[in-house]
Amino acid sequence: APAIAIAAAAAYAAELLATEDPTSAAATAQGHDVAGVVAVCALGAALARLTLLPLDRWMSRLELPAVLRRPAVRWGAGVVVVAAIAVAALTLGAPGAVEREYDRFVAGDDISSSGPDVRSRLTDPGNNGRIETWRVALDAFGREPLHGTGAGTYALEWDRQRPQAYQIEDGHSLYAEVLGELGIAGLVLTAAAILLILGGFARRARGPDRVVGGALFAAGVAWALHAGIDWDWEMPVVTAWFFAAGGLASSAVATAKARRRARWIGRAAGAFVCVVLALLPARAFLSDGPLRASARAFVKGDCVTAVDRALDAREALGIRPEPYILLGYCDLRLSRPQLALRVMNDAVRRDPGNWEGHYALAIAQAAAGRDPRPELGRAQKLNPREVLVVQTRRLLGSEPRSWPRLVERVRLPAD
Repeated sequence: APAIAIAAAAAYAAELLATEDPTSAAATAQGHDVAGVVAVCALGAALARLTLLPLDRWMSRLELPAVLRRPAVRWGAGVVVVAAIAVAALTLGAPGAVEREYDRFVAGDDISSSGPDVRSRLTDPGNNGRIETWRVALDAFGREPLHGTGAGTYALEWDRQRPQAYQIEDGHSLYAEVLGELGIAGLVLTAAAILLILGGFARRARGPDRVVGGALFAAGVAWALHAGIDWDWEMPVVTAWFFAAGGLASSAVATAKARRRARWIGRAAGAFVCVVLALLPARAFLSDGPLRASARAFVKGDCVTAVDRALDAREALGIRPEPYILLGYCDLRLSRPQLALRVMNDAVRRDPGNWEGHYALAIAQAAAGRDPRPELGRAQKLNPREVLVVQTRRLLGSEPRSWPRLVERVRLPAD
C-alpha cells in the first residue's frame, strides 16, 4: 500500500503530463521522473513481499481457538463488523454525501477537459453525457426486451435517437449496451460469464495462492464495475487479461489421475471449436485494414488504390456495406453513375438500418437522373440530426434537370 500511494502521488504531481501538450521536452523529462519513481516503488514492493514471506508462512500455521471457529461465532462477528461500519457511515454523514454526489453525477452532463488543470476531472462525478447514451440503449431494450435490436446496432440506435449532433459508437456501458443489442438473453449470458470468472478468482483467493487470487479478484471486480460506466472494456489491452486469467483460475487443479483421463480427442475438439468461433472476428480483422486504407486513398483522391483496397476488404468480409459505399463513390467520381447505383443498392441490402447507405444510394440516384428524395428521406429518418443529409436535401431542389449535378455540389461522408 505505501508503494502504491507513493507511485500514485508522483503521477498526480506530474502536472505537465496532464496538459494538452504532454510530449513537450519538459513533460517528457517529467514522465521519465515518474517512470523512475514507479519502478523504484515496484521494486520496493517486491522486496517487501520477499521479506515478509516467512511471516506469511508463520501466519498460515496459526489457528483460531475451536470456540471462535464455530459458524455462529463467525456469523456474529461478521454482523458486528457490518453494524460498526454502518454506524460509522451514519455518524460521518455518508448518506448525505452520497446523495450530493449522485445529484452532481446526474446534473453534470458536460465535463470540460480544458482549463488550467485537467486533473480536476478525477474529482468531478459528472456523467459527461453518459446518461443519454445509456438511455438510448435502454430504449432499444424496451422495444426488443428478449433478444435486443442485434449485435453491433447501438451506433444505429444512437443515430436515430441522439439528442445532440455529436457522434458516438458505443453505449459507454457493457451491461446497458448488451441489454439494448442482445436483450435479456444476452445480459444473462454476459453476467454468467463474468460471475463465473469472478467466482474462479474468489476460489483461488482461499487456497495456497491466496495473494495472487485475491489480487485477481480485486482487479476483476474493478474491471466489472468499470465496464458498466465506460466503453474501454472493448480494447484487448483492458480485457484480454480478465478472460485469460479467468480461464486459468476457473480450471480444475491438475492431478495425475486427471491427466490420465484427459484424451487428445477432447482437447482437439475443444481447439477446433475455438478456431471456428474465431473465424468471423478474424475475417473482420483482415477486412478492417484494407477498408481503412481504401478510405484514406479516397480522401486523397486516389480512386485506383481506393477501389483495389475496397475489393480486398469485400473479399475478406463480404457482409459489410462500407466497401460497396467506397466503390460506389469512386464510380461517381469516375462518372459511372449506373455502376455506382448497383453497388450502392448492394450496400443498402447489407445494412438497411444504416443512414449512410441510403444517403449514398440517393447521391447515386441523382447522378443517374433518378429521384433521390425517397432515399434522402429514409436517410434523414435514420439520422435526423445529420447535417450532411439536411444540407443535401436543401441543395437538391425540385428541378429534376439539376439532380445529376448534385454529386458535384455536396460533400461525401467518405471525404
